[in-house]
Amino acid sequence: MRENTRSAIRKLLAEDSELIEDQTNERTVGCRLAQYLERIFEPRYKADADYNRHGSQVKTLEGRNISVDIVVHERHRDDRNILAVELKKAGKAEADDRSRLMNITDKTRSVPNEIYGYDQGLFLKFLHDSRRRIYARLSWFKNGVEDSAEDLYAVNPH
Repeated sequence: MRENTRSAIRKLLAEDSELIEDQTNERTVGCRLAQYLERIFEPRYKADADYNRHGSQVKTLEGRNISVDIVVHERHRDDRNILAVELKKAGKAEADDRSRLMNITDKTRSVPNEIYGYDQGLFLKFLHDSRRRIYARLSWFKNGVEDSAEDLYAVNPH
């Protein structure tokens, strides 16, 4: 699953870097990435951008309505929520998105209506290196904790 996700991000960086370079709205970048993810994970899973549903209800955390930038899932099946992605551009606050990923990947939460069962979470931040090349910093979440991080370029940066 992670390698497939990396492939979609590489494709975004290679083919749509101008969206990031031009400071295009985060939702636009997210929609584009969702298209690449869906091509990889279909036909079983859908990739939905700015998703706020939990069955027929609105997703909530700590009593507040939430949406997730991108989810890869089988709609209306919590046992088929495979990936939740939160995107940020450089310089934007991260704490709320990271907290959201911890909570929605934590399958042991005690709030019954706030257990979403995502297998993996990904915090994705777009940055520039010292040579002004765009890259993505990936922070992976599983079981309610951040379990690894990596930097990803469209191609190897040598």
